[in-house]
Amino acid sequence: INDYTYPVIAWHPAGKIISFVTEEKGDIYFTQYLIEEDEYRIRKLIFIDKLVDFSRIKSKYMTLNKKIVDVNHSIDKILKQLKPLIAQQKVDIQFTKGEIPQINADETAIFKSLFYIIENGCIFNLNENDRYVKIITEIKDDKYIRIIVNDNGLGIGDEEINLIFKPFYFGKPVAERRIKGLGIGLYVSGKLIEMHKGNIKITSELNAWTRAEVILPIL
Repeated sequence: INDYTYPVIAWHPAGKIISFVTEEKGDIYFTQYLIEEDEYRIRKLIFIDKLVDFSRIKSKYMTLNKKIVDVNHSIDKILKQLKPLIAQQKVDIQFTKGEIPQINADETAIFKSLFYIIENGCIFNLNENDRYVKIITEIKDDKYIRIIVNDNGLGIGDEEINLIFKPFYFGKPVAERRIKGLGIGLYVSGKLIEMHKGNIKITSELNAWTRAEVILPIL
């Protein structure tokens, strides 16, 4: 690397990639330098909301404005906003709405945390046959609601499943296909869910399926 003036954002966990952000004529670019290949990958950032959320979370500036939230309604809004992507990816969306109570939460934070999870299910679904994202909401133990998002996309290998919540991390199947993204969506989702005293669990099989399970307290 000839120019060290740019701020380094993150090292790849394997120590093979340096990631940093640059600005040029008002546009922001995310650059990855692959050390072993001596190759640069440059992407114009169009994911500013994610970066803002990431920055606020890292700086501990993020606060919650809680009120009564209808999670089923939030998911309906997410699917409406994702409609162009769903059409582009030719993904069959199946939303099974459970009879769940409203919860006490920050509506915007819940929207974003679920948005990034569902968005990933659409973006990383390159199944040659029928592509789907199945969403289920249900009540759990009378104290929690559970949101399940299943897809039949790229999947995640066992060796990478514990790394997916690290910021700026790209799994091998994503990197190989050079799918656009920042690698911070799941990090932001996980932190926002944690701030609500909830939790998220990801299980997956490489080249087969991924399941995201989100648990949120009702009160």
